[in-house]
Amino acid sequence: IDLDTWEIVRRMREHKRRSSRYGNPGLFSGTAYCSDCGGKLYFSTREIWNKAHTQARYEGAYSCAAYRKDVQFQRERLCTCHYIRECQLETLVFGELRELLAYAARDEKTFVRRVIERSRAAQTNEVAAKRKAVKDRRRRANELDILFERLYEDRAAGKITEERFEKLSAKYEDEQAALSEALAATERQIAEIEQKTANADRFIALVRRYTAGIEELTPAIVHEFIDKIIVHEAESKRKNRTQKIEIFYNNIGAFCISGAPSESAETLAATPPADLPLVASF
Repeated sequence: IDLDTWEIVRRMREHKRRSSRYGNPGLFSGTAYCSDCGGKLYFSTREIWNKAHTQARYEGAYSCAAYRKDVQFQRERLCTCHYIRECQLETLVFGELRELLAYAARDEKTFVRRVIERSRAAQTNEVAAKRKAVKDRRRRANELDILFERLYEDRAAGKITEERFEKLSAKYEDEQAALSEALAATERQIAEIEQKTANADRFIALVRRYTAGIEELTPAIVHEFIDKIIVHEAESKRKNRTQKIEIFYNNIGAFCISGAPSESAETLAATPPADLPLVASF
């Protein structure tokens, strides 16, 4: 099989897609995350009966896993529910994905240019921040080398006791080890970010495979296109209730078709079920 298919399967197998008690695994299991604590959203289903109690249907929903555990074990609640029905999330994501594919098919040159420009811009900003972190950590590592030399000189000159020397040297060694690990991790992250720009053409090739459109969302399609979905806590109540959803696509991250940026991200009004307005952010 090709590398892209292998990667999709690997990502799907990373996440345990346990079937709920009614037999349906969550469509967005492993891709939906809580906006506050960063944890995964837990998928569950419930049985809903009609008024006559003669027929039941099953409704899936997602909620913050950390919140559910706090409630279950009667602990202090460090997060909130972030509840969203699966049908609502599916309606929103399906609509945005179909619009993205239609836009790419309608004006591929513009789409390709925007993908590359956004990818390069995101890479430039993120890499610059991480390179600064690398520079700062290397400077601190050099400072620790100097401190070590002075420490040995002070011990040789009898300026500090052996006990004080052991304590300080252990402290500096621990900091050096932590710095080395952080440096290696940051350098790996920089390499991954730079690779993402090179991988933008993978997303474009994937889009070309679906220019005829998609009829329904499947777990494979979700994992092919979507890196993660961030679900925010709902605001207000009842009729005025709104909920912000952020969609990040594989290889290209956030992408807004309208091109109209907001304060933190590009936003686009979606058409959700009538009882819960949603706002999609890209």
